[in-house]
Amino acid sequence: MAAQQLSAAATPQTKGMAMAALGVLILAPDTLMLRLIEADAFTVAFWRNLLVATNILVLYAVVEGPGWFGKLRHIGPAGLLAAALFAVNQMAFVFAVANTGVANVLLIVATAPLFAALFSRLFLGEATAGRTWLAIFGALAGMAVIFAGEAGLLVGTGGGAAVGPNPLLGNLCALAVAVALGGAFTVVRRRREVTSLPCMVLAGYVSAFVMIWFASPFVMDSVSFGWQVTMGVTVACAFALITTAPRFAPSPVVSLMLLLEAVLGPLLVWALLTEVPSRWALLGGAIVLTALLTQGLGELLAQRRRSGQSRAAVSR
Repeated sequence: MAAQQLSAAATPQTKGMAMAALGVLILAPDTLMLRLIEADAFTVAFWRNLLVATNILVLYAVVEGPGWFGKLRHIGPAGLLAAALFAVNQMAFVFAVANTGVANVLLIVATAPLFAALFSRLFLGEATAGRTWLAIFGALAGMAVIFAGEAGLLVGTGGGAAVGPNPLLGNLCALAVAVALGGAFTVVRRRREVTSLPCMVLAGYVSAFVMIWFASPFVMDSVSFGWQVTMGVTVACAFALITTAPRFAPSPVVSLMLLLEAVLGPLLVWALLTEVPSRWALLGGAIVLTALLTQGLGELLAQRRRSGQSRAAVSR
């Protein structure tokens, strides 16, 4: 009986972990495809955001069934705020990859959950655990190493360099992605009626509308456009899986699974395009990943401890 109960309880969590893992594996080649596309950042951002939004819209309509348009239309002020933050994230991400190394971008973006925790403390008055503060300071220290190393402020900078015309701008865009994502996560978490996918659809169309004024959407070879179409499908599917996973698995577990992208993305670009991160990106990235991993494991253990105490109280 106990084994059956354990199996039944584990099934939803296993499903959530599988969805998060599959989402990360599908999303991992995203930065590689961005590197393979031969076009300016405005044009890439226009097509990427337009195609991703359209594919997410199709997935949302299929999953929700009849009445999906009404739910999409009534996302409310909080949904509009989340959409605006997602739009900033979507635009800044492309410019980050265009201007600095993939490792820098993904490691900085991985700190988004820590910014969400910080915003929850500042704007919602929620208590922040000591381990979270340590993780925030650790991640900030790691990002400082990345920024300073790429700017040449650290002695011995070398051993590979960020790829792109303006590494500092790219790092700042990656930081904007992390901050915007953290803000969007905070809004979605605070307002339970707001769901991520409709906000991402609106964000994609808004950001595509902004980009088209600076883009050259029809000046792109067929190979590059093929990568754009592929990216539009894969990113949409990955986002759908990753945003759905927390319904079945604890958020700390999903967050830990998402750290895989910060490792797999740079590995793919290194293996296929020989893009080697600088030594300071590797050092700063190690600090960031250590902070995030420690925070995620600590949160997971704390959540399991609370669940155990709740079950013990019920059994009494």
